[in-house]
Amino acid sequence: MELLAATPIVYGSIFHFNINVKNDYIKLFEKESFFKIKEYEQCNISNDNFIVDKYPELKNKFSECIKHLMNNIFFYKTDFFITRSWLTKTEPQGSSEGHVHSNAWLSGVYYPEYDEGHQIRFYNDVPEIFGTDPKEYNIWNSLNWTFTPKKNSLIIFSSRLRHKILTNNSLKTRYSLAFNILPNGTFGSGDSEVAFNFKERKQ
Repeated sequence: MELLAATPIVYGSIFHFNINVKNDYIKLFEKESFFKIKEYEQCNISNDNFIVDKYPELKNKFSECIKHLMNNIFFYKTDFFITRSWLTKTEPQGSSEGHVHSNAWLSGVYYPEYDEGHQIRFYNDVPEIFGTDPKEYNIWNSLNWTFTPKKNSLIIFSSRLRHKILTNNSLKTRYSLAFNILPNGTFGSGDSEVAFNFKERKQ
């Protein structure tokens, strides 16, 4: 696992990891069953929304990256739990609308392969009160940021960051595995303290 970059967008940073895996997950993902999202004829979601449980190698790699954030970036005392996970299958010219992940704290998305036509965009929905066109755009003055993930990229971000799958401008179907995270155990203190008690599902 290698943390490639951390991209701050005001209230929600984006952490970009490269992970090493043994399996060819494209071939495995192609065998999964999907349903079409009504609003987007060429965007599909897996029927299984606990999909990461089927892929222990990936789940372990994701957990390694999340632990790195907890222990070395955020310095949080709490543990964490992956609540839901699903595959997206976006056919050529397919896309999604901008959205956030409700009822989640952090979210992640894994890309098993690289294609320059497969991109994801994140939005800064809390712009500065004063604004002017900069000489050039960077992570500090941009209202959105677009990633073209490399092979075996994992992006972890604040669940409230609006994002979208950009139009798949390649000839290949785009696959990704997304998941949501909540704290597990005691979180916060005083009148803001809350106790989460998630347990692993029985297979």
